[in-house]
Amino acid sequence: MSIYLNHFGHSLGNIKKTVEESFQQGKTFSNSEILLESGFKTHHVCNGKTTYELAKEAVSEIENDVNFETIDSIIYATCLTRNGNIGSWEKFYENKDVKHLMDFPVSHLQNDFNIHNAFVMGLNQTACTSLLGSIRVAKSLIDRKSTRLNS
Repeated sequence: MSIYLNHFGHSLGNIKKTVEESFQQGKTFSNSEILLESGFKTHHVCNGKTTYELAKEAVSEIENDVNFETIDSIIYATCLTRNGNIGSWEKFYENKDVKHLMDFPVSHLQNDFNIHNAFVMGLNQTACTSLLGSIRVAKSLIDRKSTRLNS
């Protein structure tokens, strides 16, 4: 079975630099030659914008093209594990209550866009392959649903 992505929304940091500029400013571990050879040309950095704001912008970008009532699942993928939580780390350090580490952005997206029938999942422990992993999980969910419908 082939899987196709459509209505792809995205949002990037509001500061755009070349990888050479980022390397010269000490913002990357890899040198700019390695990044360029790997296909990277630009580096987008957020200045005060949260990862959840980026996610909301990406979903808002497709809001007019998609009937959210038909969405079966939301897979929230992030490269940085810490971005899988939008709670307050400061409050956690103050009182050690884990509820501050369990404020998950995927649930907020589900609620903010009224996608109440969807299964939600956060995928954030696969680093740079999180997007690829989310596509693989989505394909598996579609395959499973297709198998149930055909039996």
